Amino acid sequence: VNGGSFALGSSLPTNLSSNGIFISGSGEFNFQQDSNNLLKQSGGTFQIKSQNATISGSSVTIGAEDFDLQASTLRLQSAAGGKLALGGTLPTNLSSNGIFLSGSGEFNIQKDSDEYFRFTTTNGLDISVQNFDLKTTSQHISSSRGGVIAMGGTIPMNLQSNGIMLSGSGEFNLQSDSSNFIRQTNGTFSIQSQNATISGSSVTIGAETF
Repeated sequence: VNGGSFALGSSLPTNLSSNGIFISGSGEFNFQQDSNNLLKQSGGTFQIKSQNATISGSSVTIGAEDFDLQASTLRLQSAAGGKLALGGTLPTNLSSNGIFLSGSGEFNIQKDSDEYFRFTTTNGLDISVQNFDLKTTSQHISSSRGGVIAMGGTIPMNLQSNGIMLSGSGEFNLQSDSSNFIRQTNGTFSIQSQNATISGSSVTIGAETF
């Protein structure tokens, strides 16, 4: 004991950032193997840092006004409303690869600059993907085959099925049944109805053959 401090180590630590064990009469301490593995209380801040850590028990409670847990692929912070970051390289903002969740409600889940699912207060919800497929029991939206939107009690699979089908090629079919539809396919525009009414102050129908 020397001047209210206690130090142990192969090279005696002289402060709260050196490898070894350093305990101060002020109540501050540092148990440190290296800069990546330590247990420290300094300047009112309690810090645990480890490259590999295990905390277990039937009940574990951690309470603190400020909290910062960091590993090589994860960081959990209480600062600035709270942040959670996950990634091979930890993301530090809402445009970096990885997962970044902010206590403000903003988030970014990003593979790269072309594929992400993001919400910011500035730009709202932003989704960018190279391939997209959304399917429910009555609707299918897909980026395949130039883009397809299909809707129906039974989702139509082609341009002759009941329901609504819109193709990125410009073809479409709006069909109640095989006798009632409006269709554009293979360069042909077709309207078929069991009962049809066309009215207006001026109605013009122009065609090479009619």
